[in-house]
Amino acid sequence: MKERRVVITGLGVVSSIGIGAEAFWRSLKSGVSGCTKITRFDCSANKSQINCDVKNFDPGDYLDVKTAKRTSRFIQFALAAAFMAKADAGLEIEGRNSIGVYVGTGAGGFDALDDTYRAFLQKGARALGPFAITNVIPNMAASNVAIALGTNGPCVAPVAACASGLHAICDAYLAIKYGLIDKAFAGGAESTITSLVFAGYDALRVLSQNNDRFEQASRPFDRDRDGFVMGEGAGIILLEEYDAAVRRGARIYAEIASAELSCDASHITSPDLSGEIIMNTMRNAVVNGNAGLDDVAYISAHGTSTSTNDMVEAKAIHKLNGELNGDVRVTAIKSMIGHTLGASGALALIGGVMSLREGLIPPTINTTTYDPTIEPIALVTQPTAFAARKRFMLTNAFGFGGHNACVLIKKFPD
Repeated sequence: MKERRVVITGLGVVSSIGIGAEAFWRSLKSGVSGCTKITRFDCSANKSQINCDVKNFDPGDYLDVKTAKRTSRFIQFALAAAFMAKADAGLEIEGRNSIGVYVGTGAGGFDALDDTYRAFLQKGARALGPFAITNVIPNMAASNVAIALGTNGPCVAPVAACASGLHAICDAYLAIKYGLIDKAFAGGAESTITSLVFAGYDALRVLSQNNDRFEQASRPFDRDRDGFVMGEGAGIILLEEYDAAVRRGARIYAEIASAELSCDASHITSPDLSGEIIMNTMRNAVVNGNAGLDDVAYISAHGTSTSTNDMVEAKAIHKLNGELNGDVRVTAIKSMIGHTLGASGALALIGGVMSLREGLIPPTINTTTYDPTIEPIALVTQPTAFAARKRFMLTNAFGFGGHNACVLIKKFPD
């Protein structure tokens, strides 16, 4: 079967630093922090009391009253981002179709789970409403998007921890590339800023406790990093087969050059310490995308600000430089938006799309002293222009359980 080209024609974003792709990009390139103190629940017993929550999000701006009342926050984020991507692409969906929906999430509706279980403990079974289950299970973001948009193609919800959103984009890309479908909405959505989730991550000791200097708390690859900052949001893109996009006169943002998936098969929370699997996945993305490392403007790192993840990712990038004879630049947008878990890779890729359009690498903020104990990488800490010949950008997303996803995108027109 002939392999088909896959392009990106629509973008939708809900994030702590902006709603909509343009607002998101303005904040990214300006180095805006979305970190604030937690206000959603009483966090006085928590070691970490900070988050990158989405401000000024009114579901009524995107959803009818009935839908807004019966959906949990991660579903609302996914719907809003999907509507934005559809509008941005100028796509009309009519009648029966084979348009796919691939929306990943690492957790699902934990906000609804918290509220539902609390009501159940207080009042028993009669306290539960008819949406107690459908607001929680992970596939409901994808399902609600398909229902709202009227898409009849495959509807899939990859659950691959923090790689889920980028994994979804990989899955959709492959489905279009090999002719299963011509179009797909793909990305990730997450909203896990709840008392239960924070208590759990506190117990894992992976959250930053820099509560007094919260805007500087997320500091990937920094010597003084002490954990990640929980974020939330959604990133959804519209992918289309190239010829179909051209026929309908679509504006094309970028082309997906390659997408690679792998598993460390090493540990439930830690990546493989050698960095070999991650390095191989990045290398395959670059080589299979017909690029050289000198053609890649930058890698959008997973960059969580946790000790082990940053160490392993830096080691893998350092090895990649050696394997492909280059010195690729690196940035980490979690320094601004926090760790949005299953949405993180999709949001990073959207940032990369905007970056290729403008020829500018967004900075890694807060990293003032690069950790001297980890492998050196060319970390970008100020907004940095790149030469026109830099036609590609690579996005990384890694998750608990060893899930790895890497997507290489190419500037359009090339």
